[in-house]
Amino acid sequence: MPIILSNSAKFKLWQQKLEGVEPFRVTTMRHCESAYRVLHGEVVDGEWAVFNGAFGEETQFIAGTLPKIEDVWAVCIQGSVFDSIAYMYGVCAFNDLWQEIRECWYLSQPEDADAIYCDHQFFSRNPQAFASWISDHVIQMDRTIYERHDFKVHVAAACTVLIGDMLNAGVSPSFIFGTIAKAEELERFISLLNNKKDILLRESVRAAFCWDYSEAKSIRSKVDDFLDSELLRCKKYIADSLKRCIPNISIHSADRDFNRGDRELVYDAWNQTNQNFWTYFSVSPGVKVSFSRSVFPDVVQVGFKAHESYFLSVRSGKRLHGLDFAGIEVARQLINQIAQKLKATAGCLVSDIGKDCTWFISEEDWNVQGWDRLKTRYGFDNHSDCTVRVGGKQSFVVEKDAAELMLHAWEFMPWSGGEYPVAVYGFTEFSEFTTGVSSVYYKLNVLNPSGIHLL
Repeated sequence: MPIILSNSAKFKLWQQKLEGVEPFRVTTMRHCESAYRVLHGEVVDGEWAVFNGAFGEETQFIAGTLPKIEDVWAVCIQGSVFDSIAYMYGVCAFNDLWQEIRECWYLSQPEDADAIYCDHQFFSRNPQAFASWISDHVIQMDRTIYERHDFKVHVAAACTVLIGDMLNAGVSPSFIFGTIAKAEELERFISLLNNKKDILLRESVRAAFCWDYSEAKSIRSKVDDFLDSELLRCKKYIADSLKRCIPNISIHSADRDFNRGDRELVYDAWNQTNQNFWTYFSVSPGVKVSFSRSVFPDVVQVGFKAHESYFLSVRSGKRLHGLDFAGIEVARQLINQIAQKLKATAGCLVSDIGKDCTWFISEEDWNVQGWDRLKTRYGFDNHSDCTVRVGGKQSFVVEKDAAELMLHAWEFMPWSGGEYPVAVYGFTEFSEFTTGVSSVYYKLNVLNPSGIHLL
């Protein structure tokens, strides 16, 4: 990967776009070629034309990091060759052709060979070249053989045998995790390798690699220990990497395009917060709701500790549907504060309750016995009347438009535009977990004190 000397926003966008192209193969060669030609200052057509003129001087890059176009071709050709090797090993394992696998494994390319589609390290059984081959050409395989057999299972069988052969020779590969997504694929593949280790005892495998039964058992034990160790290392890598996935929501001009994905995830969470708030805080006839730009002195503030921060980072590749910042709890506390203020102004008990009222039912009355009492005395119907559940022991009723709740509306938010204005907002802090405070500013006006009655 080229390394640019300056902190270029354009180059960051180029890197992001290139991630959608990889892996480099013969089928993507022209696309990859155009991507690197723009770095050399050439003018191209198609998708990469947006970067025409953005680069152009090789001195912009650290020496030796910007590949020649011929090198890009070579990487694409090699990528397709190594895909074919994975396919060949899988077919051989499926057909129990272990002698053929061993012969291919022990083929060696001379160090002075100039064929660009080959690789000396892989064909000399270099353990790290083998690990890179698994990461780049095996774990992403998704195909069947003879329309019903999972092909990757048979490639894994071949890899298990080759790992055993390396461990028996005193060398050990070390899996290369790279991104979180690739590490998670490797975690599943290592588990698959572990499930195939008994194949080392198969007679046809032992005959091909010249192992007697006791030697094969010893090799299987080594493979077992190796895979257990690699699996633990992989799990730790994933856990540590996710902890480092802290969202970047800076609106600095240099970051605005680069971190757009993180900001959109955070915006979605605030949007979900407001949706959850309005789902729980239903508008009632007794208390009409209005909105204002004014910031009112009364406020509900709810501190929250949401899920792990990596759910708000594009880099993690993780998503959590419905993530919010305590929207329901904000609504619950707002209702309780409003109920306390309304109850404090409530008048004496009454026997006749009009229509279109809002019934604030206490915890003590929120049961069949309480509903029956209110129905007998006031004609309350818990199925059709507008009810709000509140704490305490005292229920009360609010006649239509007896009070007005004014909420501060956060205008021009990126997630605005729903049925109701944005009423809940606050601040967030990102570390391993997302924490912060969600707030709603309000003012309650009692318009008709005589329209509020204790029950």
